[in-house]
Amino acid sequence: DMNGGPLVTGHCVGKLAGLAIHPEMPEFATSGDDMTLRTWHLDTHKQLRILRLDDMSRALAYAPNGHLLAVGLGGDLVVGPRAGTVLDDATLTPDHEIARELKSGTSPLDVVQISPSGDVLAAAAADASVVVYDCLHDFRVVCTARAAETVRFLDFSTDCTQMRACSTSGVFVFNAAKGDLLQEDQSQAWASWTATSGN
Repeated sequence: DMNGGPLVTGHCVGKLAGLAIHPEMPEFATSGDDMTLRTWHLDTHKQLRILRLDDMSRALAYAPNGHLLAVGLGGDLVVGPRAGTVLDDATLTPDHEIARELKSGTSPLDVVQISPSGDVLAAAAADASVVVYDCLHDFRVVCTARAAETVRFLDFSTDCTQMRACSTSGVFVFNAAKGDLLQEDQSQAWASWTATSGN
């Protein structure tokens, strides 16, 4: 084997929609309609690991310390039996290892996001729901928020008290602990800015 492995590897069916950069290591993760989770080295561009999933995946997010990778299952081609499930991949092992499965509903997940503190995981589904999990207390459900339409982007405030959900009908701000809809505060600082609109 003169190449030391496959010459070319990659996703091969439909969309590649999940992308997350590891916060500490020179690697990133991808997922897509081919029902695989793959991690890649940033410098060499080589595939490091692959995990075959039971459903499509469109959403990925690393915890701030990089020890956890949240994988949201579901796609828009066919709604599989595992749609609405969040997989927690323990990244400290040499291979992908699913540490836990969280079932948030039956709609495909479009966005997963972990708060800057690493204490909260939010999963936004195609049915416009956003389920919030407590990462410090066995991933119990803290609350469920509901937007007017499917959430495409999700951000946490720097103090982790608010979530900003962006859909085609606008921006919605929620209390991250209760799921209550809030008025958008122009002075609020956000830990990330994935929303395509907002103040």
